[in-house]
Amino acid sequence: MARLWDLRKNATCCEIIVGRRSACRHRFGGKPTYSGLVPACGGPPIHLLFTFDLSDTKVPFTQPNCPDLPLLYPFEYDGSRFAYKLDGPHGIVIVQQPARVYTPGFPYDEYPEHFPHYPVSLSDHVGINRYFEDPFLREELVHATSESQKLDDVDRVSLIEGLMQGPPRTACPSPNCNGRPMMLLTILRGDLIDGMNFWSDSEWGPDVDITYEVCLNCNVIYAENQCG
Repeated sequence: MARLWDLRKNATCCEIIVGRRSACRHRFGGKPTYSGLVPACGGPPIHLLFTFDLSDTKVPFTQPNCPDLPLLYPFEYDGSRFAYKLDGPHGIVIVQQPARVYTPGFPYDEYPEHFPHYPVSLSDHVGINRYFEDPFLREELVHATSESQKLDDVDRVSLIEGLMQGPPRTACPSPNCNGRPMMLLTILRGDLIDGMNFWSDSEWGPDVDITYEVCLNCNVIYAENQCG
């Protein structure tokens, strides 16, 4: 299960349902057609995971002249940190290059050039408190609250998503934002798609999450991974 979080006001999310069509053009995978996908160090294009149709007001992101929000990740560049910005409807600009160069055979041999295409739909909004009706999560929340003076929405989302390395709190890498905090958008697990793992060609692949954050000031999108 993956969720698209909206933490702008009241913490809610829409569950991402892979394989179900909707009236909007949400989709997973497919061959990317954006320009700017090759890092300065050279190598194959950055991989495309999700594309969200921005005509759907459930997606907490807007940018003029951009009909879609693509979620990209540099798997073949040792899965390192990466930031980019949309450049009109058909391109991106890499704001922060992957920290490592292209690594042949990583994450595994014969890694796909692009992922298979699936339609995607978004559920209705779910309030964050509904998840804490689950006894296990409720106990985790009580325990975390006892160890901290106050938990914010990012802390609570991290509990729901099971982030082992803590809540992501990235400062926007754009120099014009002066370290403005970014907003958590989604967390994607490596085994999100049935029958495949982003990080391994084995059914017992590594448990790795990818976190996505967005800057509401300049629209930079930032992604990194952490062990699950």
